[in-house]
Amino acid sequence: TFETWPAKTFNKATCNPGIGPKLKNEFPEIKTYVRFAKIRDPEVVIEDSEFNEEAFYFADSSVFSIFPYELLAGSAGEALLNPNSVVLSRDLAMKYFKESNPLGQVSSVNGRNYTLTGIMDAAPKSHLQCNALLSMEDTSRMSNNMKAYGGDTYTYVLTSKKTDIKDLQAKLPGFYDTYLKIEDGYDFQLKFEPLENVHFSSKKLENDLPTMNIIYLYIL
Repeated sequence: TFETWPAKTFNKATCNPGIGPKLKNEFPEIKTYVRFAKIRDPEVVIEDSEFNEEAFYFADSSVFSIFPYELLAGSAGEALLNPNSVVLSRDLAMKYFKESNPLGQVSSVNGRNYTLTGIMDAAPKSHLQCNALLSMEDTSRMSNNMKAYGGDTYTYVLTSKKTDIKDLQAKLPGFYDTYLKIEDGYDFQLKFEPLENVHFSSKKLENDLPTMNIIYLYIL
């Protein structure tokens, strides 16, 4: 998103959490979407043990139909459907439970209990590295309020193969005027970026995930 306040413009990699669902409902070219919201300073409690972790995200259950995370245990279609469910990396599952099949075990993340519904293999090489995915259904902060200020949600959409992204992009100003416009000096624009361009993007975006300058690849 490109946010404009009366005195400053911000280029951000994130957007309002309500935008993903509305885009899917509005444009048939968009087959599905997935949102990621990073959990700040996650503290995990397993019985009497406490762990301070990183790379924990809230995510929609559609994540496994869009990204190639391999589940070693659990169902990709159901793992994050229900509130209070969590999918852990294999390393974390072993660290916490030390069991051959710990599915169904309960852990606390920032004071809320979650049931382990899936174990995923090491994340594929990606700009988005996750140690744990928690059901997006768990948090009211992922509301569908379209006109809330700002947003810290990474939103990915999967389009049909025949979609012309330029044509879809051209429809966004009308989408903004209908659902997002706020008459108080605050403004923002939405822009699609192909996933293959994200890691080597030359854009300086706030809230962005780690990226790499493609010039280093050319040098190598």
